[in-house]
Amino acid sequence: MRNVEENKNLKLLAQFFLIVFVALLCLVFIYFGISSREQKSVSFSEQGDADYRVYLKENDYYQTPYLEKGMSYVASLIDYIKIDFNYNLNSSRESNLNYKYRIDAQLIITERGNENAVLYLEDIPIKEEVVGSEKLNAAINESINIKYDDYNAKVNSYKQNYSLSVSSKLIVKMHIEADGNSEGINDSEFNSEHDMTVSIPLSEQTLEIMFDSNGINERWQIQQYSNFNPINYIYLAIGIILAIVSLILIVKVVSYLYKRRQGESEYTRIKNKILREYDRLIVETKEIKDQKNYRSEIIVNSFDELLDARDNLEVPILFYEDYNQKSSTFMVIDGSHVYKYKITDKKY
Repeated sequence: MRNVEENKNLKLLAQFFLIVFVALLCLVFIYFGISSREQKSVSFSEQGDADYRVYLKENDYYQTPYLEKGMSYVASLIDYIKIDFNYNLNSSRESNLNYKYRIDAQLIITERGNENAVLYLEDIPIKEEVVGSEKLNAAINESINIKYDDYNAKVNSYKQNYSLSVSSKLIVKMHIEADGNSEGINDSEFNSEHDMTVSIPLSEQTLEIMFDSNGINERWQIQQYSNFNPINYIYLAIGIILAIVSLILIVKVVSYLYKRRQGESEYTRIKNKILREYDRLIVETKEIKDQKNYRSEIIVNSFDELLDARDNLEVPILFYEDYNQKSSTFMVIDGSHVYKYKITDKKY
């Protein structure tokens, strides 16, 4: 059966689902208000490496004019060493790319077996500083020739003059500095500084040319969201309004539950408990017919006794509520007898 109490509960449940629905709409609009901004991004990348070839003097042993890197070389056959420096700086969108580089060499003579004991150090400029700027990509490709005998002779002269047993090498280095930023994207600045070096042993009968540093491979990814536009503010405004509506509905429901709890009498609690627990046994009626035709009216002291009568007679329990008198009557009728259990609100 569906009584007044059930209708109130259904209404309360409908209000709950309405609150959930409005709250979800609020979250959706606020999400779109925050996330629907334009995203801008830019990426910068650097790649660089060094390579070399060893060119030979005329000789009876090698058929090619040069030898590739990664080999051992006879010092007396070396004419010059060609070193190639390659560097690329790229941007995914038009930006301000600035770079500068220079190529230097250092001639270092140390005690043999102790590289920390430096006997002679000479800085040798090879290529003066070059400055450049680009918008999307910058490329540096430099080739230099190191005349091996010129530097080797200087070390040999030093050894003869001072009768020393020494180690020596020529370090060729390209020093690169770069910076940049992308217009229209805040905090998109970057700075970098790298050295690409090649180490060439001197005053040895045979030698191996070494790379003292790895190649360059760097990348920066920068993202920025645009400022709020009118549609963002509209979404946020709707979300805030819905949030306020949700709060109002929540306050109303909580207030209703509180008042309902505070105003619920002992009579109402007993009646509702009986209706909940024995709903399948109870039939609600809108009125009670004249009971003069029945031989006797039996007033029972508890609902449990009425249940006993109902179980013995196997008939439904009739329920009638007098809203004016605030009373509820539960009855079992067997034809000549009426078993009755009645509860009333003492306030009335």
